[in-house]
Amino acid sequence: LRSGARCSLGPFPPRDACGTPRSMSYFLLLLLALTGCDDNTGVPGGDDDDATSGPGTVNLFETSPEPEQSDFFFRAPLEIEFTAAPDTGTLTLADAGGADVLGETSWNDAGTKLTFNPAADLVPSSDYTATITWTPTEFEPFVLDFSTDVYGSPMDDTAALVGDVYSLDLAGATFIE
Repeated sequence: LRSGARCSLGPFPPRDACGTPRSMSYFLLLLLALTGCDDNTGVPGGDDDDATSGPGTVNLFETSPEPEQSDFFFRAPLEIEFTAAPDTGTLTLADAGGADVLGETSWNDAGTKLTFNPAADLVPSSDYTATITWTPTEFEPFVLDFSTDVYGSPMDDTAALVGDVYSLDLAGATFIE
């Protein structure tokens, strides 16, 4: 506006002081807010788990365990789900000392979920690092640190269990063979 000029407020559609329809102003604010929310990390834990950086890019959608999880079940497989089937994908697992954990990987029929089954149970109350790589992607390998839960650790005194009563919810339990 030049100095001294006035904007009139029209009756329809509702307009702001400079003549822009209010609905357009709200739309522009909404558009600005939505475009500012995508962090384009392509990995779980960002504002948008299925963020993309370009055509043909495959991103991580979900991981089990979750990043920094401290109570992962020591007998559960690790599962990595992608937004689309990657061309290639690997998962390596190492214990806190850096030693590789042996196991087998498999893919679901759609090629979007990678499962790693350790050859032996993980050690309860221990730290692990999984490194996930895949193509095509514009991101560095995803490093997933997690810890197993205390459950599964050997008991010091099993005699203390004798005579106690325990309530188990078998209907809500998850059974692992």
